[in-house]
Amino acid sequence: MAAIARALSGWPDLAPLAGRLLDFWPALSSEPTAWAMDEQTTLMVVRAPALDGVERWHGPADAWYLDGFSPAKNPDMWSDALMDLVFDRTSPGGTFATYTVAGWVRRNLMAAGFEVARAPGFGRKREMLTGFRRAAGASRS
Repeated sequence: MAAIARALSGWPDLAPLAGRLLDFWPALSSEPTAWAMDEQTTLMVVRAPALDGVERWHGPADAWYLDGFSPAKNPDMWSDALMDLVFDRTSPGGTFATYTVAGWVRRNLMAAGFEVARAPGFGRKREMLTGFRRAAGASRS
């Protein structure tokens, strides 16, 4: 849990929410668990392999933060099967962000149906990927 606290410390504005997550962490299981963090934010966390966790949860999500570490070291996190499930469980207009810019990850996200763009990164990361699921009926123009 110390590693999680250290990772979350990079966002001091989120300290109250991070503290609540750390309070909840010991009770998490491989079943999707949701907590109302405030009036407009619900946090869904699953402690399981990514594909298993997303299969168990039936969404929808308004936003995803995809952080599976290096795609070369953790290719299952970036598989086409997982990206398809993430897309299926994303609300129309929902977004994602990830620090990886690996070409095959970008292609898997696009093949799943996301609109994908490169954006400026943070810290030592020069670039990152962001994207969204088009709203129902939205054109590609």
